[in-house]
Amino acid sequence: MHSSSRLKVAFVILPVAAVIHVVEEWRAGFVAQVGRFVPGVSMAHFWLINAAFVTFCVVASIAHRNRPVVALSAMALIGVNALIHLAGALLARGYSPGVVSAGVLYVPLTAWTFRTALAEGHVTRAQALRAVGLGAVLMTVPFVFQALRLLLRL
Repeated sequence: MHSSSRLKVAFVILPVAAVIHVVEEWRAGFVAQVGRFVPGVSMAHFWLINAAFVTFCVVASIAHRNRPVVALSAMALIGVNALIHLAGALLARGYSPGVVSAGVLYVPLTAWTFRTALAEGHVTRAQALRAVGLGAVLMTVPFVFQALRLLLRL
């Protein structure tokens, strides 16, 4: 992937957007909201999962030239995360912690990055689709983590 300056900017923004999103979730009570649906979710779980998430975004940002599918999978991950937050806000019929940064940062960043990467020939459609699939799978990690935690406690 020959990175254009436009993609470099996108991948510099990625970890910054991730941190902003995590801070919004933290400050707005994401753990308390999730705790109403999933018993036992703690701040320690929140910070562990989000530390791994932000680290992945930093790695993707650094590796975007040499590992385009991995890098774009981080973009896909934030895009899927945004869709989950938007769906949560619709279901709650109101604010859901993280929905503002997801809508304002994640949606346009994801769409713009994929469009630019495809239009400039940095990735093929098949690579972009693999990245979307990988990002979607990665988005399941927190859910699988919580399901295993609950199963092991039973």
